[in-house]
Amino acid sequence: MIIVDKTITLSLRSEAQRRLSAEKEIKKLGIKTDFFLTNPDSNGNAVKGCFTSHVAIAKFALEKKLHSIMIFEDDCKNFILFIQNQIDD
Repeated sequence: MIIVDKTITLSLRSEAQRRLSAEKEIKKLGIKTDFFLTNPDSNGNAVKGCFTSHVAIAKFALEKKLHSIMIFEDDCKNFILFIQNQIDD
């Protein structure tokens, strides 16, 4: 069993439908998640925007003195299916 202090799902503010889909898939695993909403990188650099969002979540975890966190992204469906298969085996 994997135990973490908090599960956070990263999502662009403009992607409400992806958040709904991600929440549905994550709930299938019995996991409660909080969403970290972000805006696209001002220069349109998706990799940099993703990186800076993960750093912001790590800083949040440190500020809250969380020992472990799990970060999903709102397009995590394939990963969720992988986890579900591992649990079922």
